Amino acid sequence: MRIACYGVRPLERSYFEKLNKYDYDLKLIPEYLNRENVKEAEDCDAVLVRGNCLCDRENLKKFRSYGISWVFTRSVGVDHYDLKAAEELGISVARVPNYSPYAVANLAFTLGVTLSRHVGEAAHQVHQQDFGMHPDYFATEFNRMKVGIYGAGKIGVAEARCGRAWALKFTPMTRSHPTSPSSTASSSLSTSCSRPATSSPFTFLTLKEKMIS
Repeated sequence: MRIACYGVRPLERSYFEKLNKYDYDLKLIPEYLNRENVKEAEDCDAVLVRGNCLCDRENLKKFRSYGISWVFTRSVGVDHYDLKAAEELGISVARVPNYSPYAVANLAFTLGVTLSRHVGEAAHQVHQQDFGMHPDYFATEFNRMKVGIYGAGKIGVAEARCGRAWALKFTPMTRSHPTSPSSTASSSLSTSCSRPATSSPFTFLTLKEKMIS
């Protein structure tokens, strides 16, 4: 079976080759699927895409005309698909069931810390050869911060675990309880509430993508 894999980064090529234990014939395409490169799949039996690929009706019709009936995505969300068109065309769609919650939580936490400590502004001034201590650089100590989390599920709990080492205080801003929190994580989260995090220096939002039911 020959599979067209769109959006394969250079650093990912070795993983595709190493993990191909069923010896599929993989056509690794670095660009995301678009109108121009859809024809790259013409000699393939299936397609693997990413979240940034254009899987609308037009491209799906092209795939079907090539005899392709499997178009999979290596993402949790399927917002990039026209699912109705896929069903009408008889194309099977599959996705990744879940990610490690820390993959998202670590990035969000890093960005939150960067904002709260004004790292971006300081880095910009350093690039300008300005090594002075500007008034905007001063920030609240982490142990005095209260951080709101909208959507305290698996990712929200992972976020709270990240902040425990920094003595941050987290408040889940949701009506649902955290999903299977561990004893260490639950001590960082109070009972669920729905009040806005107006007193929090920064707030994390956990947003759900559209998924296949």
